[in-house]
Amino acid sequence: MTGAGARDQRIAIQAPQVSRSAMGAEVITWVTTATVWGGITTLSGRELYTAQQIVAEATKVITIAYRRGVRPKMRALLGARVLDVLYVEDPGERHEELRLLVKEMV
Repeated sequence: MTGAGARDQRIAIQAPQVSRSAMGAEVITWVTTATVWGGITTLSGRELYTAQQIVAEATKVITIAYRRGVRPKMRALLGARVLDVLYVEDPGERHEELRLLVKEMV
C-alpha cells in the first residue's frame, strides 16, 4: 500500500533559524526539528515560465502523526527533495494526524 495513509517515508521537518552575518546581513539556516514517518500524495503539477527558464512545480500532501509546533514557512525533506510547507491541517482538531500542504520546485 502506498500513498498518504501508508506513512512509509522518512521525512525530516525543518524550521528556519535566522541569524546575522558579521556584515549585518540576514542569514537563514535550516534546523531539523523532527524526523517522522509520513505518506505523500501528489495533488497537482504544473510548469511555469520564470526568468526565461521552465520551472516545474508540484503540490503535494504529506500526512504525519500529530506533532505540536509544525507550521507554515517550515519545510520537509524527503531524501534530497525539499518541500515548502504552505498550510498545516489538523483534521477534526483531534490531534491524531497532520496534513501538510507542500510545494516542491523541481
